[in-house]
Amino acid sequence: MEVIRVTANFATNSCELPQGCSSPRETTSCSRKPPSFGSHSRVQSRKHNKNLEREACKATLGGLRSLHSLGRFERRGSLLWDNPVGYGSLAQEFGIADSRVSELETAEDSFRTRGLVPQGESTCSIGSSSRVRVGNSSRALRRSNSFDGFLKGRRQHRVAPICGVENGVASEVLLEAPSTNISSHSPGTVILQSPSYIESLSLSRTEQGSRNSKGTHTLTPLKESVSGLEELTEVSPFRPGHLVECFEVEGGRRLSGEVQISGAKNSALAILAGVICSEGQVHLEMIPELHDIRRMFQVLQSVGVKVQRTSSGFMIDARDLTSVEPCPETVRKLRASFFVIGSLLGRKGEAVVPLPGGCDIGARPIDLHVRGLEALGAKVDIRQGKVHARARNGKNLTGGSFFLDYPSVGATETLMMAAALADGHTTLSNVAQEPEVVDLANFLISCGARIRGAGTSTLSITGTRKLHGTEYQIIPDRIEAGTFLMAAAITRSAISMCPVIPKHLSSVIDKLRMIGCRIQQNGWNSLQINCTEHLRSCDVKTLPYPGFPTDLQPQLMSLLTTCSGNSVLEETVFEGRMRHAEELQKLGAQMKVSQNVAIIYGEDAGSTLYGAPVSATDLRAGAALVLAGMSAEGTTYIQGVSHIDRGYERLDKKLQLLGASIQRVPCLPTDLTL
Repeated sequence: MEVIRVTANFATNSCELPQGCSSPRETTSCSRKPPSFGSHSRVQSRKHNKNLEREACKATLGGLRSLHSLGRFERRGSLLWDNPVGYGSLAQEFGIADSRVSELETAEDSFRTRGLVPQGESTCSIGSSSRVRVGNSSRALRRSNSFDGFLKGRRQHRVAPICGVENGVASEVLLEAPSTNISSHSPGTVILQSPSYIESLSLSRTEQGSRNSKGTHTLTPLKESVSGLEELTEVSPFRPGHLVECFEVEGGRRLSGEVQISGAKNSALAILAGVICSEGQVHLEMIPELHDIRRMFQVLQSVGVKVQRTSSGFMIDARDLTSVEPCPETVRKLRASFFVIGSLLGRKGEAVVPLPGGCDIGARPIDLHVRGLEALGAKVDIRQGKVHARARNGKNLTGGSFFLDYPSVGATETLMMAAALADGHTTLSNVAQEPEVVDLANFLISCGARIRGAGTSTLSITGTRKLHGTEYQIIPDRIEAGTFLMAAAITRSAISMCPVIPKHLSSVIDKLRMIGCRIQQNGWNSLQINCTEHLRSCDVKTLPYPGFPTDLQPQLMSLLTTCSGNSVLEETVFEGRMRHAEELQKLGAQMKVSQNVAIIYGEDAGSTLYGAPVSATDLRAGAALVLAGMSAEGTTYIQGVSHIDRGYERLDKKLQLLGASIQRVPCLPTDLTL
């Protein structure tokens, strides 16, 4: 997306000046607020709003052709628009009750509301409906949910926060998007650097503006579409790079209702790797719609697996494999894709798989995978960033015994898939017992594998020459369910969730009950949580299942900052998984972190959360920041939404249905240092 800085002079006659003021610069000393130049503005002062008369309001709303009704001024201003048909203010006409609405409709020629767009016209420019707050902050003002509905056929777009506040007056950032998909980066963003005496200037750029060889808009089309410009003095590139998505979270809202839990991400990724073991068609249900899942599909397709969406899931056909080397670029982006080394090696007797990627949360070596495969008769070499594995006899792996020094989930799953197609019997000891491991075992069993002991520390596997197709449903995501349990706790709310397997959340439920939450099971696959106002501290250590899951440690840290008393949180599964603590401290959390141990000081020790710009360092850290933002006073901007989208299916939409105020907004990556 092209980003442009516009420096301009402004016509002094673009709106009527308050009486007694002869120029825009003189208006700063007038008793009334100085006029705003452009097609619309907002009155800043509540006291000033009460005393406004029709003519004075017209002067302040410079650029409006007519004003038929003042409507009702709310706490931070009222929605007013150029009204050629006499509907009055939007606040009146559409019943917008949110007193925090601070946006003004633009003139008709640059923005049209639903129902008032002439038949046959499907495009509109929304640039002039966006603005930033003036004064000491340049943080973007949010749009209310009621206002979103009037962006006809368009996704909601926001003002991005920007640096460069001059004399306490914020520059204005305006986004024009003829596409509904922000990821397309097609139109560009205009940065308007306002002189200090101008409180607001509206900019609405036409979609027909031509582009020169450098990608910037030519002067003439841009000038024609800017309201109030006398001349355009400079157009230059500004902050190269694309806009990124952020979460804008407003705290202080309680949650209510029921949330639908998606299929388990970690289970689905392992089972998708296991599909390669099958020589039949496999139909999978409860596959979550996630970035990581899409990447895993790409890995499968790169070795010849056919993937087709059905009405209830996905039909996957791995009968005709064309390669034993998946796409390197995709594998390096997704750690779980490395698991295909076990299924490829078991099925074809060889595999070439790049070293894996994924979240940067400390060392997660593959030595257990390598040594385990060697115990099953594989010859493994690592060279040029790839793992080359081949059955020593040139055909099939052979059964054997292997003890895992640590109950690694990934190593257990890789070796299980390889052993399921090996010749003879295999015993794996000290294996992971996580529900996702059991789910993979159950899937392979449904394909004809002979596996015993899933869910215990020892797996006994008798190899099978060929596995057939099956239909299988992924288990619910216990980490997502745990995240929503903590969302209810941190907002002191009551919600229910379904489907869940309560047994998979035993350690989480125990800790939440310990701090003061009431949790009960409704039926065999539903949970209800009700939290009181005052929650107590507790000490927690992450452990392999059935211990407290490391994937919920960041979310718990956010929750404990809002409890009374001091808590000790120890991370024993992944080293380096405390980087989110620094981001929580930006929100006001009080804690001390030493290596993998955090001492968290609760509310009675002065730990109060306030909204601020923060950045998600990984998937679960992002979820923790969302939870903290929901509890914080004010508005929190969270950069790194792509991390969150890797592991949560429509997290923002699900929270919105529960009553949370969370929106996706575009922002410039460097702007979150404000």
